[in-house]
Amino acid sequence: MRSNPILLLDYYKTTHHEQYPKDITKIVSYYTPRMTRLQDEDSLVMFGLQGFIKEYLLTSFRDDFFLRPKEEVLSEYKRIIDNTLGMGIVDYNKIEALHDLGYLPIEIKSLPEGTRVPIGVPMFEISNTHRDFAWLVNTLETIISCTL
Repeated sequence: MRSNPILLLDYYKTTHHEQYPKDITKIVSYYTPRMTRLQDEDSLVMFGLQGFIKEYLLTSFRDDFFLRPKEEVLSEYKRIIDNTLGMGIVDYNKIEALHDLGYLPIEIKSLPEGTRVPIGVPMFEISNTHRDFAWLVNTLETIISCTL
């Protein structure tokens, strides 16, 4: 069974957008390795982003979010979030607006896969390309971190 990818997040992030300044239109986040658990290693290999993009951002969001009926997606999202965080805690308009938009308005810039990257150097950045969806950047961070 496949999961609705918009639900693959740290639930506390469902309200992060409410903490942003009201007029924010752009967010840029960086995926930066902070440490390694391997002794005497000071770098990591950039690997897995292409697979992540194909599996989640292209396939799963298409099949399990955008191509499903909006009412079904919203009902599932509301049921899970309301039962996790409490009724009425989350504004669902942003999820409805994303479904209506029909695509993920994001841009990713990355070092090439296979690049050896020193700890503390960003491997890639992700930003929004539509002013109304700045919130989406950090919402996707959980899926990215868990997958990579």
